[in-house]
Amino acid sequence: MMAVAAGGTMDAQSVLSAQILMALDDARTAKTLLQHPAMSRPANKAALRRFEKAFNDREREFERLHSYVSDSASHAECWGQLRSIRTDFHDTLRESLAFLGALLVRQSEMDERYTAVVDTLLWELASVAPPGVDWPSVTIAVGDAFSPLAGTVRTRYPDFTIWALPVVGHEVGHLLVQELRSLSANARSQDFPLVDLAARQAKDDANPALHDLMIRELLADLIGVWSLGPAFACSSILLRFTPRDADKTIARHPPEVERVYVVLRGLRRVDPEYADLVSMLEAIWADLLTPLNLAPLANPEAAILDACVEDAMAILDEHLSGARYAGRTYARSLVQPLATGQLAPAEIAAKYNIRDIANAAWIARLRSWGDVAIARHVDDLAMAACREVAALPGKGAMSQ
Repeated sequence: MMAVAAGGTMDAQSVLSAQILMALDDARTAKTLLQHPAMSRPANKAALRRFEKAFNDREREFERLHSYVSDSASHAECWGQLRSIRTDFHDTLRESLAFLGALLVRQSEMDERYTAVVDTLLWELASVAPPGVDWPSVTIAVGDAFSPLAGTVRTRYPDFTIWALPVVGHEVGHLLVQELRSLSANARSQDFPLVDLAARQAKDDANPALHDLMIRELLADLIGVWSLGPAFACSSILLRFTPRDADKTIARHPPEVERVYVVLRGLRRVDPEYADLVSMLEAIWADLLTPLNLAPLANPEAAILDACVEDAMAILDEHLSGARYAGRTYARSLVQPLATGQLAPAEIAAKYNIRDIANAAWIARLRSWGDVAIARHVDDLAMAACREVAALPGKGAMSQ
């Protein structure tokens, strides 16, 4: 033991206790910050409830551990528990800090109301999806993601363009994979058909847990193209996926050759009239892979994915038929006005929804691929129109 000048006694147990109490204070402070009046907007309530529960859980764990230490429990065991609880706690802290930072960007409109546009896109999808889905709020982060802990869709900072917007479909896909439900055969419980499909596909794999996660990623891609059509396929394949290491599993994500295959297979099923666009994207993807001595997915792997896609499509047809993007003809009527600027943003917003605008923008860009000036012009006009849609009464209700 070491005598301390203030008269206390420093020993191993007191140091352990001090670290636990410090962590406990941090949890309480973080929870208090989330109760600040600036956080009181209705759109934040669901996320705040999740964070409050997470911090309350960590508080109780730290309190139990402190009591355990006071009872002279094994120090080795207590240090191990402290590390484990801290790991979970730090994950929650990172999530909450990201939420606070994104809220600042949003409230100050540094994102030029991009998150309001994403919120409105979610509102559009929620209006055609089955009831009972717990739709998320929107925040900004370094990368696109869906956070079950916060109940948020994260959009990539600082990519506030019409070209980034369709990628939200993948995060919506993750939400619907876990939220889509139906009554069981005996009507006494609920089934989760997409969760069950992923589990079935993964059960015979050498690492079923990892394979389940990868199947969910592919299902999220499929829902992305189902709900946002060609815009999702173009944003993903032309601006997000890369040919390097496209045959490898990276960070629990399936190889991008598999993701491209599922997206294009799905686009053909969304509307067979997209066959010309699918062929173009297949050709450019093959060209991207060739210098790296890679090739698009082929049998037998393709056949395995075909079976999974067919099973998933049956589920989407049954439960999400209203969310299928069926606006091909409508979007095409907007292409020329977007390219020429002959319609003002408010005129576009009065007639088209955000999914139509995103698809029309991509068609306009593809018709003048490589022309940077046209791409920027289309982006500016399309996003201005999307902001007008978000400002319309009754639209973007999830953000109000």
